[in-house]
Amino acid sequence: MRPIDADALVENLELLAKFQPEDKQSTILGICATIKATKTLTAGSAQHWIDDIDHWICPVCRLEVTNPNNYEGCKCPRCGFQDPKDAELVRHGRWYKPHGMMPPEHHHRHRCSECYSLAPYERPGREWLSDYCPNCGAKMDLK
Repeated sequence: MRPIDADALVENLELLAKFQPEDKQSTILGICATIKATKTLTAGSAQHWIDDIDHWICPVCRLEVTNPNNYEGCKCPRCGFQDPKDAELVRHGRWYKPHGMMPPEHHHRHRCSECYSLAPYERPGREWLSDYCPNCGAKMDLK
């Protein structure tokens, strides 16, 4: 489900109202006033990332991202919006080399302590140990 751009809707309705008889014009303008009032009332309320099946939409700037967890604190990379429920849910982890029951090809590879995914390669043969896990978004600040 895609969100409606309220400003564009009001603009189109006001344009439509100009070409309508007076009774329909007042009804259309009344709808526009209701939309504007509703938008004003909800502007300060808590907002959340909008789930749109294959991506997420920032409620402030409408940026579409595949996963907000890929960004520090689930913040929007464009406008800095942070979902209130995610404000204190930043995961912390570290890159580590597992020992023990691992296939031999993984003995030298680093893993995320939160999701256990392998660190990505920067180039063939060289791992990229970033400040954040690209899989779960955990901040790699633990020792």
